[in-house]
Amino acid sequence: MKKTLRLLTAMVLTVFMVMSVSMTAFAVDDPTYTITMKRAAGDTTNHTYEAYQVFKGKLSGEGSDAVLNDIDWGSGVNGTNLLAALKSDATYGGLFVDCEDAADVAKVLDKKPDDSALAKFFAAAVGKNLSATNAGTAVLNGSTESVDIAGLAAGYYFIKDEDGTQTDKENGNYTRFILKVVKDETVTAKADFPTLDKKILEGDDEKSANTASIGDVITFKLKSNIPDRTGFNKYYFIVNDTLCKGLTFVPNSINVTVAGKDYDKTFTPNAERKNDGTTSLKIVLNDFIKAAGNKGDEIVITYQAVLNEKANITSAGNPNTANLTYSNDPNHKYKGENEPSEDTDDGDVTGKTPDVTTKTFTTGIKLTKVDGEDNNKKLEGAKFKIEGEGVSAVLINGDIYKQDDTGDSYMLKDGTFTKTEPTTQTEKTYDSITTKYSKIVRVTQSTATTASPVNHIAYTNENGIITFVGLGAGDYTITELEAPEGYNKLKASIKIRIDANVNQATQTCAWTVTKDETALLVDDNLYGFTVENNEGITLPGTGGMGTTIFYVVGGLLILCAGALLVTKVRMAHKEK
Repeated sequence: MKKTLRLLTAMVLTVFMVMSVSMTAFAVDDPTYTITMKRAAGDTTNHTYEAYQVFKGKLSGEGSDAVLNDIDWGSGVNGTNLLAALKSDATYGGLFVDCEDAADVAKVLDKKPDDSALAKFFAAAVGKNLSATNAGTAVLNGSTESVDIAGLAAGYYFIKDEDGTQTDKENGNYTRFILKVVKDETVTAKADFPTLDKKILEGDDEKSANTASIGDVITFKLKSNIPDRTGFNKYYFIVNDTLCKGLTFVPNSINVTVAGKDYDKTFTPNAERKNDGTTSLKIVLNDFIKAAGNKGDEIVITYQAVLNEKANITSAGNPNTANLTYSNDPNHKYKGENEPSEDTDDGDVTGKTPDVTTKTFTTGIKLTKVDGEDNNKKLEGAKFKIEGEGVSAVLINGDIYKQDDTGDSYMLKDGTFTKTEPTTQTEKTYDSITTKYSKIVRVTQSTATTASPVNHIAYTNENGIITFVGLGAGDYTITELEAPEGYNKLKASIKIRIDANVNQATQTCAWTVTKDETALLVDDNLYGFTVENNEGITLPGTGGMGTTIFYVVGGLLILCAGALLVTKVRMAHKEK
């Protein structure tokens, strides 16, 4: 009996041992959770998201009813420093003054609305008191829409972009700090940023590329939008524009509207001409964080520039490129006023939109004067005038001059200008000894809007050439005012038509130029043609050798008649 009892006891102990081992083997590990980070609308940059555990505890309940119990400080924060920062705040410190631990802080935050002022304050305080331990990291590439931060224990988490990863990035913001209780969450990043578009205004049309003549005023239109400024203590909104050397900015031409109304704060323009001939234009919208306007309202900035004598006539055109600098970290306390602080210790980080470019194209023609019988013989000194749709200021033979009674230059018959006063010995080489000119160094708005004084007259040079550069699409008439010495002036004017096929998508321009309806070929980026002049005609005259003989014979007959008369008179006297 005793043996049987010992055997049963051994069997029971064995069963308990097996059960104990089995229970250990099948014990369920603490569950882990995943936060899925979705890309903000319009965001195209890479993000490196970091998750820091603020509170740890046990999660009970499901879905929206999930709550965190047995709360303590998480591994992602320095709890002692965080609690001190909460208590010392001038605005919210009173709420936390009696808190002694993490659980007390959690009770203050309990049931407060998402994105409440208190929640934003707490997030900012957490961001300044993080430990070196993050619970998970995930990279969202520009080509993906979401990324998972997996393997997270139950708790309350602070999620942010890794510091320094969004500096000078295009189309992206630092994500606003996110606080979440883990329970397999999907979160759309809270990142909003402005965009920038730029066009050329022609009437009611908005174009990416156009054609113009030298002296034409071009109106540029930049469009953006009011971003979400929540969380920012200051917001920078700065347009940076680069005008090529062929464009001259027109001062006082800037206008800014928001939602169709004039911008209710001030803006600061700064235009600086660079050594390479380009102009750097910066437009700063002041007090933007306080400006009237709601998220999504359209911002419109317009200004003007003039196509000047440095205009590029090649296929490269004359570009105008802009981008926008803006505040991109709602978690950062910006130190600068309307522009980032220049103190490197302040770390005023900003974002930048991609460059957006418009182009303006212009072209020109080359007239070559030749002898009608021998086209290889080039004729100097033919005087021509050009008229048409795009001659407010035409670059003729390398320079632009305008008639000016106070000017210091005279036009010569070789198409050049001189500051030397004419004399009786040299006046024949001057187009006029009374008409004075001044050289236009930079085409400005005043030049472009002046109807008549810009010179559109020129002489062919020693190679028989006149170039008319800086012409846009339109119809032109070229008239010969004076022919070279010994030649006949053209009776009919020359009709030139310039057509442009501008591709708005590729920002390219294909020109078609005709002379009296005949297509011209391009010659060194100019559309060239020849003009023939015929020499004056020597007409047959009356007289010549035969008439001279008659004069001589007639004279002899008169002499003979006179001699005969004298002889008869003498004979008559003798007879008496």
